Amino acid sequence: MRLLLHRDAASSSSTARLDPRSWKFFWASRALPRCKETCWRAICGLLPLKETLFRRHIDVDPGCGFCASERENEDHLFLQCPAAKHIWFAFQLAIRVDSFTSFQAFWTAVIAMDDDEVLAMAQTVVYAIWEARNKVCFQQGELVVATVLRRVASLLEEAQVRDLARAPSVSLPAKWSKPAVDIIKCNFDASLRVDGTGGMGMVARDCQGEAMAAACSFPILCTSPLVAEAMSTYEMDTTVGY
Repeated sequence: MRLLLHRDAASSSSTARLDPRSWKFFWASRALPRCKETCWRAICGLLPLKETLFRRHIDVDPGCGFCASERENEDHLFLQCPAAKHIWFAFQLAIRVDSFTSFQAFWTAVIAMDDDEVLAMAQTVVYAIWEARNKVCFQQGELVVATVLRRVASLLEEAQVRDLARAPSVSLPAKWSKPAVDIIKCNFDASLRVDGTGGMGMVARDCQGEAMAAACSFPILCTSPLVAEAMSTYEMDTTVGY
């Protein structure tokens, strides 16, 4: 996937403020909460960047934690630093950020796309850049772009697993209809967890609703709910006698 973002000619750090509707879309993203919060803090100028600390008379070198050639502020660290440019372009979105003069202008363009997937990816990239910067500054680590990209992929996968785990199950009304006389009705069902394990069960009842036979199995390993239900019909056929 390659993403082309166009800079508004009038955009600047003072004019590219996000409106309430944009913030609502921003916070509804499928990215991990820590990624959204870090990105929000960066947009609002709330991260303890070196230039911010220096302006507050804290004894710190204001140089960028990656390149040390420019002062470390939101615009430089997340857009203008050669390391940031490399990360944005090397990631699957292939974004060229050279045309953006401010971090807020960049986010105005991202949100204007109205694409939740792109938004979540961009928020995660910002978090990974900030995390990598902290490791370089405080753990004497070395910036490796490939490592940052793998971290982004890992965070996005974690967010996807979280969403699957939190997805509400669909509850159907419990209504059973009796079969005709001399007919035995078999009902079966199966469920799966995110890790691929699950269980299945079945029951056979006559026209009066009396249980004639039942069976269940747990745990099972399966690839989809449809296959699990197919397995439950096979289990009923081979293990339940009438």
